[in-house]
Parts: sequence; C-alpha cells; structure tokens
Amino acid sequence: NNDEADYFYQRFRVATKITPADDITAYFRFDLAEGTWGTSFNDSIVARGLTNTGTTSADHQLHVDYAWVKVDKEMWSVQVGQQYFSVGNAITDFIPQGIKLTIKTPVVITALYSKRDEGASTNDDGLANEDFDVYGLNLGYAADAFTANVFYVNFSDDNSQDERVLYGAQGTVSAGSVNLNAEINLFDGDNDASGIEYVGMNLFLEARTNLSDAWMVALQGFYSEGTDDTGEQAVWTLATLDSVVWSD
Repeated sequence: NNDEADYFYQRFRVATKITPADDITAYFRFDLAEGTWGTSFNDSIVARGLTNTGTTSADHQLHVDYAWVKVDKEMWSVQVGQQYFSVGNAITDFIPQGIKLTIKTPVVITALYSKRDEGASTNDDGLANEDFDVYGLNLGYAADAFTANVFYVNFSDDNSQDERVLYGAQGTVSAGSVNLNAEINLFDGDNDASGIEYVGMNLFLEARTNLSDAWMVALQGFYSEGTDDTGEQAVWTLATLDSVVWSD
C-alpha cells in the first residue's frame, strides 16, 4: 500500500558494429549488470548480478538485445539473427530471432519470418510441440512529397491454437509547411481453444510543422475500436516495445 519507492537502477550497455566487407555488417548489443541495487544483486562483499530473480527473463548479469548479420547488395539485402522489426509508426513492434529479406525495387518489399517459440520440443508431433511462428510483409514506396506503406503481420501460435493478424497502411505527405502522417490498422484472428474472435481497428493522424530550426509543434489523434460482444476480444497491437502505447 506504499505510494513511494526509493531505489537506484543501473545499466551498462555495450554496442559493437563489425564490417568485414563493404556489403557485410555484423552487429550486437548487450547490457551488463542491469538491475536495482540491493535487489537484483546478491547480498555479498562481491555483489554480483543474479539470474532469474522473480521472472524467467530477469537475468541481471547479461542481456543480449541484438545479434544479427546483414548482407547488403545493390538489389536486395538479408538480415539474420536477433533484430528489431516494426510496421507503420511502430504501434506494433518487437525484437524477434528471424530472417528479414528486403527487395530493393521501386516498391521496396520487406519480408520477415521468425520462430518465436518452438513449443515443448523442436519435434512438432503433438499439440504441445507445435510452434509459434511470425510472418510479416511490408510494401513501401517513397517519393519526394509522400511515402506509403502497406503491411501484413501474422502471429500464428499453433501450440495455443491462437492466431492474430494485422492488416495496415501508413503514409506521410507534405501539405505546405504541414507534414501529415496517417495510419490505419485492422485486426483479425481467433483462438480455437476458447472460441474467442479477435477484432479491432486503429486510426492515427499526426499534423506536424516546424516553427524554426529549434522548435516544432504537432497534434496527434488516435482512435481504437472496442467491442462489447462476449465472443470477441478487441486488440490494438500484436506486440509492443513501449514505442507507442495507448490505453486499451
């Protein structure tokens, strides 16, 4: 019931970029000894970071944030490993271990595949061993006066018999001194185990203008559709890294 907390929190972050050739990049980033003093570290003369204090993801010795290799050619690129992925204005974004392929045509094609969870085993026999796969596709076009993106993301969890799908479009355009940014997201899918159907729609609009080299002013509006149907569940994102978080 206390309404106050006083604590020290630390993180030592290291990022490294390696370019063994002009068209090859390797990148990794990790955090060392991240946590709260006196809680995330053992009570000792040598106060080392603890592993798995409270949750399975809380390793206060070493966090690996990114670890990927990219081959970047004139007409295509492929990036493999633990990497960042988002669509639109990052209302849905996440860090999967996966493969991202980019085809550099006038309409840039970006495709992602990720194995999010192998289930109970890498053997796929039986429901308990089924996988959680992620598929993503973005078609993007950029001109001097505007940009446009159309995207699709599928979270397919065969283990939980749960599938959530995002269809969306996002674009920017300059109207004189005002820059407009608009996005629409439509959600679909269902959970076969519970019988719940997923629904939802987001609308996002931003108007931004520069008052000077140092000052900018913007107005943002966001609408997210709900539902009162007991057989439906409204969603506003598939996954979020707190880049954009709106109330449900």
